[in-house]
Amino acid sequence: PTQPVPTKPPPFSAQGLTEDDVIDFTPEIKRQALEVFKKYDSGPIFTPGSLRGTLTVPGDGGGAHWMGASVDPESGIAYVSSKAYSIVLGLAKPDGRFESDMDYVIRMGRASGPGGIPLFKPPYARITAIDLNTGTHTWMKPAGPGIENHPLLKGLNVPPTGGGYWAFLLTTKTMLIVGDHGNLRAVDKATGETIASVPLKDESGKSFGRITGCPLTYMHDGKQYIVAAVTEGRATGRVVGLTLP
Repeated sequence: PTQPVPTKPPPFSAQGLTEDDVIDFTPEIKRQALEVFKKYDSGPIFTPGSLRGTLTVPGDGGGAHWMGASVDPESGIAYVSSKAYSIVLGLAKPDGRFESDMDYVIRMGRASGPGGIPLFKPPYARITAIDLNTGTHTWMKPAGPGIENHPLLKGLNVPPTGGGYWAFLLTTKTMLIVGDHGNLRAVDKATGETIASVPLKDESGKSFGRITGCPLTYMHDGKQYIVAAVTEGRATGRVVGLTLP
């Protein structure tokens, strides 16, 4: 009763899961997805775990989680990168594998639709521009390649679905810089349209890896640089810097 529920701005990511959110690319895909959906409990955000397992979106690593947001102080627009996937939040009696003096412990798992595609409708990763002056969304764009080329969707006109790794944001005076999937993209702040994309590769054409943190920019001796943290797998990380010749 005392928890405030914001009315503005609207959510920038999925807030729970209902039957209306289940994928419906084709009648058959929807039928198979509903079979999985009905095995579990579900509901709006904060629906608790259950013995059957509760389908939870945006998931333990979803929402704005790792990426945070970037704000343009001149326009009052906040740019938020988010990601969503479904987890199963289950309850179980403690056993030999889990020591606890509680009646139940939490067990988390994953649930997916036919062919491994997500159970719920896209986009699965997105960038949302939020006007902090009005509490409204200015635009939303899927971020990164998603499932649009999945074999089950062959022949269907599926728009970009967003997915993969997170998108990391940097707001500058003239544009929004987006780091995702080993690329730095220049994005129009007003529309979300991509102006240009630069792959992060060495002189031989080998990718430095995927971007794992928000880019930053600085000036040195009258020259502007943009740097980003990248990683290959889990062990090798580096910082890559770019500037104009």
